[in-house]
Parts: sequence; structure tokens; C-alpha cells
Amino acid sequence: AQELYGGASASAIYTSSDDLLDDEVIDSSALVGRVFGGARWNPDGNTSRVQASSSYYNYFDRKNRWSNALEAEQQLRIGRTTRVGIEVSGATNISTLEARSADQLAAAARLVLEPGDH
Repeated sequence: AQELYGGASASAIYTSSDDLLDDEVIDSSALVGRVFGGARWNPDGNTSRVQASSSYYNYFDRKNRWSNALEAEQQLRIGRTTRVGIEVSGATNISTLEARSADQLAAAARLVLEPGDH
């Protein structure tokens, strides 16, 4: 069975520069809007998922930015209580500790043990 999902959110971020050094100027306060959508499939107990999202950061004291992401995940059931999976994702124009704008690719492997009733 295929499941489609999606949504939207709005939030606010507040930062304070009270504890910064004299030569640091960082203000990341912003209003944020986000939309996302995806699909999930679950044939024979295995799960596949694809999701896309887009976020807009409206900063008060610096240049505004869009950030977009795409994720894909595959989980395989290898026993009654065990699943293995892999997830890959990519995002553009994210903010990191080292840079105000960076692109990112990530991959993760997962082992899930589910003993007992769920």
C-alpha cells in the first residue's frame, strides 16, 4: 500500500549575541516557513520512503535564504524482530557552524531490533 503525506509549518528562531566575543557578529533570528511532501510504500513488511522539503528563512539582520532537501530510505525486514535499512539525503543552502550556506550529502545505515510486543 502506498501512503502519501505532506504538510507545512511556520516557526520563529531567536538568537542572542550577549555571550559573543567583541569581534563576532552573528544574528540568526528569523521567521521560517517549511513545506514538505512524500510517499511511503510497505510491500511485504519492507518500507520505502521518498520525501522532498523546502524551507524559507526570513532573517532580520542578514540575507534571506531558501533551503531544499530530498531524502530516500529503504528498510528491509530480515526476521520477525529485525530490520536493516539505509537512508540517503541531500540538502542545498543549509546553515552550519562553519558556514552560513553549505550543501550537504549524507548516508546512514540502520539496524533496528524490536524484541517483544509492539
